Amino acid sequence: MDSVRFYPVFHFLVWLPAAVALVEVPSNVTFHCHNMHNILEWNYSQITPGLRFRVDIFRYRGNASELWVDPPALQVNLSFLSDPSNEYSLQLIAVIGEEESEPTPTDGISFSYFMNSPVSQKCSLDLPPVNVTTQPDDKILFRFIHPALWYHQQLTSSQNQKPRQKKSYDVQRNKLPLFKCKVVIDGQKEPPHHCHCVKNVCEDKLPVHSSLEKHCLNITGELENMAVKSSQLYCAMPIAPEQNKHIIYIVVGLLSVCVVAFVLFLVYQKKTRPSSALPSPL
Repeated sequence: MDSVRFYPVFHFLVWLPAAVALVEVPSNVTFHCHNMHNILEWNYSQITPGLRFRVDIFRYRGNASELWVDPPALQVNLSFLSDPSNEYSLQLIAVIGEEESEPTPTDGISFSYFMNSPVSQKCSLDLPPVNVTTQPDDKILFRFIHPALWYHQQLTSSQNQKPRQKKSYDVQRNKLPLFKCKVVIDGQKEPPHHCHCVKNVCEDKLPVHSSLEKHCLNITGELENMAVKSSQLYCAMPIAPEQNKHIIYIVVGLLSVCVVAFVLFLVYQKKTRPSSALPSPL
């Protein structure tokens, strides 16, 4: 009877040290990935001596690895995990000596730069700055630096890219990968314009409606299976008809002045030129 009565107490005393030894789990674990820049950050209420954080990295293609972070840092740069041909999963663990916390999040943080990946968090690139100018005959010209050239430092620094992949981003040899883009003119019902670019500067001309107050473009694309998105609309103001008339008047006026000045110069030259003396008759 006594043994049965004290069994719960004994059970509690046995498991008490293990319960006390549990390490606090990091909280508010968030992951940001954009433009080949990846940051994992978290919160921790009590920084104690000997505390370290371990990031467990799992790859769909490749071996698992770990990365250690020492306080007071509560974030880590994981930009090297940007290979668009791979998918990743992360878990964070707090470690004190031989004890460690439960991994968090329990189901991990899954992410990839592959635009068609089934993972929960898909990373993307911003389109480089776009310049849009109005052209004659109701057209606009848009141009921007090739995204691979814009991001080549991040792309070539990826530790997971194979030499063949790095070679495709060799901007010094002008071997840029194909960038496919789709351009939609805001306010027009025409089908999207599709473009393909392998040059340092991507550019093209598009017809627009002269009746619009301004011409704005929404440009999206695909680079090496990564989604490239516009962070804004890129606009150009149309040339006003009055401005065109003023330009014509100025040009015509300048031409008229040049013609009149040339005629006056010829008249002046004729009047001031000395007449040649004729020989007197014998």
